[in-house]
Formats: sequence, structure tokens, C-alpha cells
Amino acid sequence: MFSLVKCQMKRGVSILKFYTAKNDIVFKTIMLSHQNILKKIIESILEEEIEDLTVLNNELTIINVKSKRRIVDIYIQIKNLYVNVELNANPKEYTNIRNSSYLFTIYSEGIKKGETYFRLKEKEFVGINLTYHSGKNIKEEYYLQTKEGTKFIHNFKIIEINMEKIRVEWYNLTKKEKERYKYLYMLDLDKESLMKFTRKEDSVLKEYEEALLKINQNSNYTPFITDEEDEMLMYKSDMQIAKRDGKIAANIETAKALLAMGVNTIEQIASATSLSVEEINKLKEGLEN
Repeated sequence: MFSLVKCQMKRGVSILKFYTAKNDIVFKTIMLSHQNILKKIIESILEEEIEDLTVLNNELTIINVKSKRRIVDIYIQIKNLYVNVELNANPKEYTNIRNSSYLFTIYSEGIKKGETYFRLKEKEFVGINLTYHSGKNIKEEYYLQTKEGTKFIHNFKIIEINMEKIRVEWYNLTKKEKERYKYLYMLDLDKESLMKFTRKEDSVLKEYEEALLKINQNSNYTPFITDEEDEMLMYKSDMQIAKRDGKIAANIETAKALLAMGVNTIEQIASATSLSVEEINKLKEGLEN
């Protein structure tokens, strides 16, 4: 299977780390091995009962030789509904762009050779993002539509679940909300909190507890990407963002200086700073005001 839980050192004492389903590999391992748990989670998000689901291949088609492998977290089919579930424990600026690209690929793969676009219309596509971040609402739904609310595509939407909001606001939720979100709330409970929470007479909660404890007790288990490697990947991505933003800020200051001098045309300044003519005009308007 997979291979163990690492130990951390705290004041010279070795401490066994307890992994929750906030860990991407733990999440996928449990969901794919215990589809009854996955089913309950999807039902709580869609807010409707589902009879059955089918787990599909989570490696998406590579469009051309320059494309990298694209492996989604969970990809399932429920009758004519296709659902991509992504767990974002540490959301970044590029997370929504990456997740959307997965869903667009799934949508484009929805029509097979020999079918018509009318067949594609009969299918529905939903991207579910389980995201840990600060935000106003637990659940948000996004569509491709006009400002007035007219949908551009009727069978395509993204549902974002704010996992951090559920965790922080749990004791302030109504009884109905707790019942709806309990299977999401359990995903990042530590061992002690989980065992208290699963005292309730709920077979799915018990199944999840047993599955999670089994993973943490497995001496052959270890996430494919350790916390240190994950932190390094995020650090490199953040550095790339900072470098890009710093370069943009420097170009803006250069453009302002050239505008103040008044010796160059808008097009020349745009060419020298890699900013668009529209951006230069906005800077000019700001300086004049």
C-alpha cells in the first residue's frame, strides 16, 4: 500500500504525528477505499440523496505533448453528473486557476467521438473545492453567467466549501447545519477530538474513525510528499509570485516616471515596461488627477 507516519522532535522527545484527512493523500486513500463515506460527503455538499456513484480514472487526458500529467483528487460519476473533488489544504493564488483547468478539461472530455453537442447538454459537471481559508460563507456556488444572472452554460458550476469556516464556526451552527456538515467537520479533527465526536450513533462517523486510525497505525504509511517537501513546493511558488509582483511594481514606477518626464509616447512606455497601453493610460489619468 503506502508507506509511515513520521516522528517530530519536540524538546528532544520523539512525537508521532497524527495525520487527518486534511492531508491530501490520507483524504484520497480513505475516500477511494470507503465510498460510503465519500457518498455521504457528496450528498452533504449537493444537498440531495444519491443512489450510487462510480469512481472514474483521476488522470485526465493529456491534450498535447507539452502538457504535464494532470491528476485530480477525486473524479466521480453520478448518473449524468460528473464531479471533480479537490482538497485545498493550503490554497494559493493559483489554486482556483488550477482547479478550474481540471474541470474545463473534464467538460471538454464530456463529448466522445461520434456524439453530438446535444449529448453534452444532457450531462452536468460540478467542481467541488474543499478549501481551507478565511471567508464569509461556508458554501459558495459559481457559474458562467452574465452580470444579470443569465447562465452562459447551464450544466457547469463550481461549489466551494470553506472548511476553515466550518471548523471555526462549528459551535455556532444550527442543529440543521451541524447535521448537514458533520461529515466535512470530521475531516480535520485530531485523534482526541475525533473520538469524542464519533461517540454519536452514526455508522459513517465510526467507519471514518476506524479508517483514519488504521492509516495512522500503519507502519508502512507515509505521504508521498512530506510536509517539508510540500512546504518547499509552496515556498518556490510563493517566491515566483513575489518575483512577478515585484517586477510589475517596478514597471509601474518606471512608467510613472516616464509619464512625468513627458518625453515618450504611451506606446513607447508600454513597450519599455511590458505594461499594456490601457494600463499606461490609467496611470496617466491617475497622475493627472
